[in-house]
Amino acid sequence: DYPDATPVQQFETHTIYRLPHSLPYAFTATNAALNDTSSGRELWAEDVTAQSAIFPGPNNVEIIAEGQPDSFLVILTSQVPDWTLRVDGRKARMLNVGGYLAAALEPGTHKYNFSYRPASFTVGLLVSLFALVVTLPISSFSGG
Repeated sequence: DYPDATPVQQFETHTIYRLPHSLPYAFTATNAALNDTSSGRELWAEDVTAQSAIFPGPNNVEIIAEGQPDSFLVILTSQVPDWTLRVDGRKARMLNVGGYLAAALEPGTHKYNFSYRPASFTVGLLVSLFALVVTLPISSFSGG
């Protein structure tokens, strides 16, 4: 169903295709491009500007992007709770564009840092530390 799909590799049960119009993982786009329905198709790679993403840790995505008026930075990671956004170290408002993480671009060049810090991890860590603190004196007492 995709125009210009090119087979890359074929296996017994499936084929891998290259889809030249697929969106990059991180991109900037104008509000007009994101909301244009006149073409009768989904957003294509040609409609956006690809951005390089850096992954300083398993739950962090950093992108340095230049802001244009009425433009957005989008990364193709599902928008779920516990994601936060910082722009040049300052907390910023996270947006949802089609179910993906996004930020309104600020004028000029800035560093956008998306971080995932699930509350369940923090709660689990605190419970584990509390259990460790409680059991250390007990193990010291029973061992000596």
